[in-house]
Amino acid sequence: MSSFSSPASNARYARLALVSGLAFAFSPELFAQSDNLEASVAGGLRFEDNLLVDSLDVSSPESDFAAVGNLDLTYRDKVRKNIDLRFGYALEGRRYFQEDDFDLQLHYGYLDLSRDLSGITAGAIVDATYARIGGEALLNKQKLSGYLSDLVTRDLYIRGSLGLENTDFSGQQGRDNKGQRLDASGYYFLNGTNRYLTVSARYNQRQASDSVFDYNARRISFGYVERMTLADDWPIRVRADWRYEKRRYDETDPALGVRREDDRTRWRLRMDAPVSDSVTVELKYEHRNYSSDNPALDFDDNRIEVMLEVALL
Repeated sequence: MSSFSSPASNARYARLALVSGLAFAFSPELFAQSDNLEASVAGGLRFEDNLLVDSLDVSSPESDFAAVGNLDLTYRDKVRKNIDLRFGYALEGRRYFQEDDFDLQLHYGYLDLSRDLSGITAGAIVDATYARIGGEALLNKQKLSGYLSDLVTRDLYIRGSLGLENTDFSGQQGRDNKGQRLDASGYYFLNGTNRYLTVSARYNQRQASDSVFDYNARRISFGYVERMTLADDWPIRVRADWRYEKRRYDETDPALGVRREDDRTRWRLRMDAPVSDSVTVELKYEHRNYSSDNPALDFDDNRIEVMLEVALL
């Protein structure tokens, strides 16, 4: 597969593309053309019985509650004939009641340009992520990807993408890495968007500054989505999914004495329903089973989250 020439140079290219695109997209002239801006805020409570910083291979057997807050901004428009623009920004924060070393602040921005090519949609996305953990900088990540999607029949939608990634860690330079990612997904509609099945697959490989962190991973997931109505015509959406990832590291880890192998399974159930025209409540339960040669990543855990989302625009 193709790879970056260097993490630093490609990080600069990704940031330049994102900043340039957002500068164009946020121009007053563009906003004057359309009223397609969406904004929402959400807040709630989260419980975890095993705290984890996956990117650092750090976990704690302690359980804790966290206050959670999110902000989402999205803008969509047609900037040229057959060319669609979509960009957005998301902010997520978590503050734990006891284990403040795991407090999270996450910033994410993206720019998506796509075009219809005789029924097939072709597009490119550039995005950037900045994360802080426990009040300290954790990582900067940039990704550039291209994708193709098509509504093959009225019942089947497919999408494929190829992405190049660059991640820089603060104070963990050995983990700095570049990577390549190939994704494929499909949606089979049993009753339009009221009931459908999903399947997705991913191949991901990483090359780190320290080769002990080099790995390749294969992932597959299946999902089911249904919209239904309860008493008094109260609409509710139910989403259930299962995911499995097989991750294999390239080099023997001196601290473990073996070449690390991870097998990761996740079950997730989500339900959301409107409380009013602009307010939605969401419940989420997640169970994970991680099997790893690294004791910190060998566990079973559970997560429960209750969120209230308010649409501002």
